[in-house]
Amino acid sequence: MKVIKIGRGPENDHVVHDDYVSTFHCEIFKDSQGDAYIEDTNSRNGTFINGREIPKQMERKLNRGDIVKIGSETFINWQSLLNIEHNTGELPSTDSGTKQKPTEPPKPPINWKSILGIIMTIMSLIMMIFMLLRMLSQK
Repeated sequence: MKVIKIGRGPENDHVVHDDYVSTFHCEIFKDSQGDAYIEDTNSRNGTFINGREIPKQMERKLNRGDIVKIGSETFINWQSLLNIEHNTGELPSTDSGTKQKPTEPPKPPINWKSILGIIMTIMSLIMMIFMLLRMLSQK
């Protein structure tokens, strides 16, 4: 059984640089039938699959297409970490027998609505300051 330890600590197989990720956050593994599982190892901020927090210290089966999130916005590409082909669910074949290096997890999408809201708030504050300065200069 292949187990990948994930967390902020350097002892992990996959180190995540995120203050909201615990030192030993979770483990993912593949059983003898090739099914993938994840277990939250009692992390402080939880482990989420498809937006729902999973119970701590309980194995949860991962299905093709599941999105794993830990920390503030850290998405884990668990298929790559376990060397599972995305289209078939099978292990990739290697002619040389060398261990494949996992790819980086995909970056989360930019939340443009939040950014636009922040920009609008800043613009409103600037306008209020100008109006206040104009009122003070007229006195």
